[in-house]
This record gives sequence, structure tokens and C-alpha cells, in this order.
Amino acid sequence: MQQKIGTTLKWTGLALAYAAASGCGGGGDSGNGGNTPNTKLVAVIAGIAHNYTSSEISIASAKAPYDIVEGYAGSDKSDITVAAYGDSFYRIGKFNQDNISKYGYDSPGAPDWQFSTDDDGTSLSNPYEMVFVSDSKAYVLRYGSSSIWVVDPSVALNDEAHFKTAEIDLSSYDDDGKPEMAAAAIFNGKLYVIMQNMDASFAPGTAYLAVIDVATNQEVNISGGDQKGLALNIKNPHTIIIQGGKLYIAGLGRYDSTYSDPPRPAEYTGGIEVVDPDTYNHYILVDDGDNITHPYGLITGMAIVSDTVGYFRGYEGAEKATLYRFNPTSGTVVASVIPGTTSVDIRAIAASPYGELWFGIGGANPDLVIANTSTETVIKTIGVNKNPDRIVFADVKD
Repeated sequence: MQQKIGTTLKWTGLALAYAAASGCGGGGDSGNGGNTPNTKLVAVIAGIAHNYTSSEISIASAKAPYDIVEGYAGSDKSDITVAAYGDSFYRIGKFNQDNISKYGYDSPGAPDWQFSTDDDGTSLSNPYEMVFVSDSKAYVLRYGSSSIWVVDPSVALNDEAHFKTAEIDLSSYDDDGKPEMAAAAIFNGKLYVIMQNMDASFAPGTAYLAVIDVATNQEVNISGGDQKGLALNIKNPHTIIIQGGKLYIAGLGRYDSTYSDPPRPAEYTGGIEVVDPDTYNHYILVDDGDNITHPYGLITGMAIVSDTVGYFRGYEGAEKATLYRFNPTSGTVVASVIPGTTSVDIRAIAASPYGELWFGIGGANPDLVIANTSTETVIKTIGVNKNPDRIVFADVKD
């Protein structure tokens, strides 16, 4: 296990170790980007206790020797996620927390600010994701609310009144006014938002893709009808990734439930859908099957390395999943041969800008695993305090 440390001194040591390994001011990289001159690439990881009693954030160097420091933003709440941009990372407190906390890498032991994401007089906004345009503009997706918040993350601790700068209403997509916006990505001046559209029993309805003009914060009518967004073929979307000028959207359908009366089987209405952002033509690239034949299980996570290499997590049951490799161009799917990725508790999966796959293995003694996607071999396994639940990468000033 790595030592739990939350001081500026120890983070500075991690940064120096990274610089020694990669060289300050190293060049760029392929894939999703890479560190630019005078920056270093780090991974920010949300860790969740195996018994869901606590959470924390870890920061790791994204290049060998992959030094990691754990123990930031510790909490007795487990429903969190993370975001990162510029010289800050963000703890997003989801259900029954409804807040966002900003931390600087130079002083990660205490937040710069913590602001609510609730509307006046209401609660349970349940923020799911924060997507950045710049240091002073970001979008907050609120799963339990009807609107996206446009926010200014650069405001000071005593200036919460100016944190929210605008709202984007998406209430028309769901009868209850809450379309369950789950993830988003920005590409060519547009914000692409996926919505799950759940009913009162959390059965997924028709999922939608909404498109927002980043310059005006106005929704673009891409359907030509009253409902401006694009109706998707898959249900319950949870991940959207831009690769090769296309949008890749993964959906899981619906989990089974042993608590229902009678017990409810899984619904295989998910998969991986591709959308052309120029024409909005779209099609299912990877089908998760049906109630009789479903070779991968439910598709509950996705990462894309290149136009020809991607991975998804095939959920088989509680704490059991298998990692699959797919070709984002052809749709060909094979079981990954990365060791230790068959019928185990695979957690977050993410593609590093260096072309590596990072993923978590959950359990009482969880691991963070870094794999070479060319040879499908494990580069390093790091024992961590908590199950890695989300991994994001960011360039930080060196």
C-alpha cells in the first residue's frame, strides 16, 4: 500500500520524481493529447472504500515510475467523482452531497473553495460531471436537475454568488423535467451531452444527445423538430468519447435486480454507438446482444486509445467483469489478453494520452493497474487504499 499523505511537501516530491522520469518541458504525445512544454501529465483518481463508507482522491504521475500520493479530500461519503483542468482538480460530491470542491496541486491538502450545485430552495442536484472550456468557464451536469449550470471555476472562496453564470434548460427531454444528464464532451465549439431519460422506477427510456453551442450556451436544433436533440439507438448511456472526429457513446441497458418482486433480469439494450458530428448520422458499432444472447454482458465502461484500439468493461454480475478490446473503426471485439482482466472486479478504465490503459481492480486489497496496449501486458500494478472509481488525466504546470 502507498502511504496516505496529504501535504504540499509530499506532492512536490512526487512532481520532482515525475520531472526526473520524464524531463521537464517534455514534448507532446499522440492519442488524446499529452504534456505540452513546461507541463507534466498526471492522473487524478477517485478512490471509493470497498464497503462504501468513505472516499479520497489520489494523484499519480502518468509516466514511469508512476509515483502516487493518496489521501486527499478524504470523506465519509463515498458517492464522488473527479474532474481536472489546468492547475486544479475537483472533487464532485454527488447524491446527497450536491457540491464541488476545488483543489490546487500546489496545496492539495485543503480546498480553494467548496460550492453547492443546488438551486435555491431545493436539493439533490446530484452533480455528475464538470466539463471545461477554460479556466473561467465550465459546464456542470446535474443528474438530479433539469438544467446544466454554466460556471466560473476561477472565482474566489468568498465569491460563490458569481460561481454560476448561466443555466441551460434540458427539462423537455423527460416527463418529470429531469433528463438524467450523465456525461458530456466538447468538440469543435460544441458541448455534446448524453441523457438517460429514466422513468420513476429508473427504467431507461429513449436516450438523447443534446448539442450546445459553447459560444452562446444555446442548444442547437439538430433534429429539426420540437425536441432538438438526437434520439439514440442505445439506452442508459454513461460515457461519451471523441475519437477521430466522431462521438463514441457507450450505454449499459439496465442492470438485473434480485430485490425486485419478482426478480428482474438484465436488459440488453445498450452497446457502443457512433455519431458523426457533421451529419448526425449514427449507428450501433458494438451491440450488447439481447436477453438470450449477450456475449459481453452489460457494457458498463469504455476507453479509447486510438482509431483502432479501444476497450470496454463487460459486466457479468456483482463485482465481476471482463475486459474486452474493440476496434473503433471496424467494431471487431475480442477478449483482452491483459493478465488478470477476466471475471474480476474491474473498476474505472481510462486511456492515458501516452497510449496506456489504466484501470482499477476492486476488492478488500484493491489495485491500480497500468497496461501496455500494444503488447497487452501489465506495466505496473500499484496497491492502493481504495477502489479506483474514476481516472482522469490533466496537464499541470511543471
